[in-house]
This record gives sequence, C-alpha cells and structure tokens, in this order.
Amino acid sequence: MSCHKRSSDGDIDRSKSSLDERYVATSTHPCCILDIDWSPDDSGFRDFVMKHVGIAVQAFRYLWALPWSLAGLMAALVAILFGATVRIGNGTLEVSGGRLGEWASRLPFSDQICAITLGHVILGIDSAMLSSCSAHERVHVRQYERWGILFIPLYFGSSIVQLLNGRDPYLDNRFEREAHSQ
Repeated sequence: MSCHKRSSDGDIDRSKSSLDERYVATSTHPCCILDIDWSPDDSGFRDFVMKHVGIAVQAFRYLWALPWSLAGLMAALVAILFGATVRIGNGTLEVSGGRLGEWASRLPFSDQICAITLGHVILGIDSAMLSSCSAHERVHVRQYERWGILFIPLYFGSSIVQLLNGRDPYLDNRFEREAHSQ
C-alpha cells in the first residue's frame, strides 16, 4: 500500500495531480500521516522500523542495568574525587587510577583484580590495567544488559555453587568463564 501513485517505471510521482485524493483524504495509515512512501516489499520502511526497534532495545538494556549502573556511578564519583581519570566510550564509563586505585592495589587479593564492572561503569585499578582487561569487562557489561538487576545475585549464586562443589568460586563462575573466553 502506498500513499502516492507509482509511475509505470516504478518511481513515485509526488505531484499534487497524481495523489489519490480519495485515499489520502480518508486514510489514517501512519505512512500517509508521516508522508512515508512504503509498500510491503519496501526495504526502506523495514530499515526505518529496524533502526527504531534497535534504539528501543538498547534503551531497554540501559534501563535494565540501571540500578547497578547507578551504584557504579556513585563509586565512580568517589574515585573521581580522589583523582581518578574518566574515559567514555562504547556505551560505558571507564574510571581508573587515583588514590582509590592505589589503595585497591594494596589489598591482599589485588593481584587477581584489574577492574570491576557495575552496570555500564567499569572501575579499574589504573589506566594500563583497565586497558588490558577492557574486553573482559565489556563482556560483563553485556551480561548486565542481559540479566539486569538479577546479575549480581546470579553471579554470587554461581560462585557459591562452585565453592560448594569444591571448585574455584572465581575461575569456575559461569559469568567469569564467559568473560575469559572472549
């Protein structure tokens, strides 16, 4: 269905005389209201819809991970106040270094941790370490997008199951295995 007549060669004739006055006057079809030329086999309309569906899906992913992203933003704010640097890219906020990074590097288990991800916020010990584990942390961002507010309970649940089965709660965690495989 199209709001405008097509000529014999397939081009759309937009001249006033070519409009089907009866159809245009009585139609409430969205394509006519928006003046979009569309027919069921038109890939332009399909591209238009897919683009906007993609935007809606991405917005949902951000909203679904938002509670943990807000926690990450609060931690990032504290880190920034203590001298951390900020980098924004690929849909994430990356914060690294500063005095908090120095303090975190002195913790007993710090040799195993280079960064932590909370929603769409990645907090790194320092810039070099954050760069080295960026791909790993981005897998966690996708996991937050997939699991949303359930991610942290599921992550700790997986660690507990591994511990109860005599395995390493970090390396055998299903979410860490997925991140390490990338």
